[in-house]
Amino acid sequence: MHKEIIEEIEIPEGVEITIEGSLFKVKGKKGELDRNFQVANVKIDKKNIYCCCTYKKYD
Repeated sequence: MHKEIIEEIEIPEGVEITIEGSLFKVKGKKGELDRNFQVANVKIDKKNIYCCCTYKKYD
């Protein structure tokens, strides 16, 4: 049995998000941030004005 946890985070106006594989880039008025998310069972997608993080937990 597995449980899927989904969290949607609204992207603020003026913030750009780019997802390239496991590399997550954020650019806004305060600067830029790059982070590599290589975590098992975690998926990050961009959907319209939301960043959707999905985690699958297996029992």
